Amino acid sequence: MLELLYLEVDILGIVILMMLLFNLIKNQRRKMLLDQNLFALLLITNLFLLICDAVMYLLNHRQFAYAREWNIVITTIYFILSPLICFFWLLYNDYKINQNKKRLLKYMPIYVIPTIISTFLTLLSPITGWIYAIDKYNDYHKGSLFIGIPLLAFTYLFYAAYLTIKKGKESDDLTKKELYHYMLILPIVPFIGSVVQSFICGVSITWILVTLTLLNMYINIQNHQIYTDQLTGLYNRKFIENYLLNNMQKPKDGILFALFIDVDKFKGINDTFGHLIGDKALIQIATILKRACSVKKDYLARMGGDEFLIVGRRASRDEVEAMTRQIQERVEIFNKSGQAEYILSLSMGYTVFGENNIHTMDAFINGADKQMYCHKRSK
Repeated sequence: MLELLYLEVDILGIVILMMLLFNLIKNQRRKMLLDQNLFALLLITNLFLLICDAVMYLLNHRQFAYAREWNIVITTIYFILSPLICFFWLLYNDYKINQNKKRLLKYMPIYVIPTIISTFLTLLSPITGWIYAIDKYNDYHKGSLFIGIPLLAFTYLFYAAYLTIKKGKESDDLTKKELYHYMLILPIVPFIGSVVQSFICGVSITWILVTLTLLNMYINIQNHQIYTDQLTGLYNRKFIENYLLNNMQKPKDGILFALFIDVDKFKGINDTFGHLIGDKALIQIATILKRACSVKKDYLARMGGDEFLIVGRRASRDEVEAMTRQIQERVEIFNKSGQAEYILSLSMGYTVFGENNIHTMDAFINGADKQMYCHKRSK
């Protein structure tokens, strides 16, 4: 009964991973990006770990022609892959939070060292018994240096967690902070699985837990893409409308405001300097707005084209108006810096939920939009 359950768990994990791989490849109409390729490597490595785990369980103590030889081959592959999946996780984690391929290539010779050490120890184990041994009865035994494999693997996980925490503290981008939060889950899971396995002999749960974590990550990544503007990295209209529908009526301290922002004469920037420069201008505006927002209180979205919306809570209207002044000051600083050949100018208007008969989402957003156009016409 336990043997059947063991195999069923591995088969379940294999099916989940194959479905994720199929969806990942199917959804990419063009060549996959580097982070998508690294995530695919995570899925493939985990898939083979589960296959090896199941085959090792079936081979152990079995007696038939070349059973011991097959057991040695599969066990060797298993212990090579164990740190390798953690290596791929560090690469994925590093690139996902830094978006810098040159940095990744620079640190690759250092990152690969634990994998080289673990592979060397594993390949010699059929002779030395350092990591594992398969006796003449085809029974598996842990070697004297067995602990070295999880320790080397954990160096990747702990360093990845360190990079994520460090980047999270440095970032003032709410969308990225949410990404960092769920990226911290994966390093914890293999550690928990290994601790459980060390206390309960014959139980192997690490890789099925990693499978479920990768499934959770994939879902979060898809949700992140659904609710994120691809150009600026801000939330999109769909997210902000969803947020308002779920939070407008909740009683909280302070006032709920919507600040609508429009870029003045943006068409002129596109017509004069081209759409590539226009896109860079939108990214620069997004950066300015993010720095003016409160990470814990505000939600910033690109509503489409050159329009942005900030939704958040403040103690009073004075604080909202102070925020608009801060945005204008940051725009002036950017214009004076001479960083770009164009000049930025923003029109802004805001409304407060519950005031002036504003009790619906449409009235809330449209009210801010009207105030913004009043500001634009007054210039």
